[in-house]
Parts: sequence; C-alpha cells; structure tokens
Amino acid sequence: MKTPALIGRPALLRRTNAQLLLQLLREIGPCSKADLVRACGLSAPTVTNVVAHLASVGLIEPIGEGDSTGGRPPDIIRFRAESGCVVGVEIGTGILQFLLTDLDGRDLGRSKVAVSRSSSAPLSICSVVGEEVQKLIQKHAPAATCLLGATVGVPAIVDVNEGTVLSLSALKNWRDVPLGQMLRKELKCAVMVENDTNLAAESHHQ
Repeated sequence: MKTPALIGRPALLRRTNAQLLLQLLREIGPCSKADLVRACGLSAPTVTNVVAHLASVGLIEPIGEGDSTGGRPPDIIRFRAESGCVVGVEIGTGILQFLLTDLDGRDLGRSKVAVSRSSSAPLSICSVVGEEVQKLIQKHAPAATCLLGATVGVPAIVDVNEGTVLSLSALKNWRDVPLGQMLRKELKCAVMVENDTNLAAESHHQ
C-alpha cells in the first residue's frame, strides 16, 4: 500500500491548509474560527493552529467580537489583503509594463519603462524589473509586508514548468533563458512565466 504523499510533510500540509483558510476568508469575509471550521471541514485544533500562524505573519487580524450564542463571544478575524502584494509584468518589444495589486486583486499602481534593444539582454531586463517593482511597492504599497508573487508575460515560446523562455528574437540574446529562476533571485518571491497571449486569454475567461 502506498503512503500518501502528504504524510510526514507537516510544512506542506500547513501551507495547503493556510491557502484554504485564506481563500475562505477572502470569499466569505470576516468571520469566526468556528465559521471557518464549518466551512472548510478541518478540525478545530487545526484551524486554531493555522489561524495563529497566519496572524503571526500578518495575513489575518482580529477585528473584535461577534454575537454570542450563549457562551463567550467569538473573536472575528479578517483577511488583510493590504499585508502583501503581487505584481504582473509584461515584457514587450521596447517596453516593460507593470501592474501592482493587493492580495484581493485590487489595482494599486501601474507603470511603464522603455528599454532599447541594446539594453534588452536578460540580465539587464531582470535588473530593471527588480528596480521598478521596488519603486512601485515603495510608492503604492509601503505598508505591505512582502511581495508574494509575480506573473510575467513574454511574447515568446515558454516552458511554463521551468519558467524558461525558449526564444525571443525581438530582444537581445534571449534563447533558453531561465527567466523564472533569474526573477525569483531578483524579486525574492514566487514567479510564474507564461506566453503573453495565453495570459491574456486566461484573464479574459476569469
């Protein structure tokens, strides 16, 4: 009999449970831990532990007490969408476009940066992306505790699993470029690299 993949991997389990509870808080709004237990199907001790972890990293916070049903009034918690941010980057011919949002997808700020072909080599582009993202965060989301992720669109054939740009002739020296890896190092967050047309199609259907 095979051992389930998640057995013995408490860090992965906690991350999965944390994602589940954050998604619920985004969907149903401020609620109590008991509400989360009923909505997610996890045990009360598990929800209590995950809520404590999420509070410790600033992703949720208590906002007061709810209505009592006979015992002690429950603490109401909310998802802090402003506690972090994510960024979208579109790498085009001659221009980089940026969109910064909070964790609820609300638009915080946008910018564009022109780049010449002579300065469009992968390392140069990654450096510009890193600098511009920091400027956007400092200007529009200074209270955010961290950048949690970046989605990058490029007009090229992309190995999505590896985050590798296979070929992009419009820019200088772009062939088999490990863009995802390079930007993870630059931005210090999770990075997804995708063909820009595919990204546009996904956005249209959402």
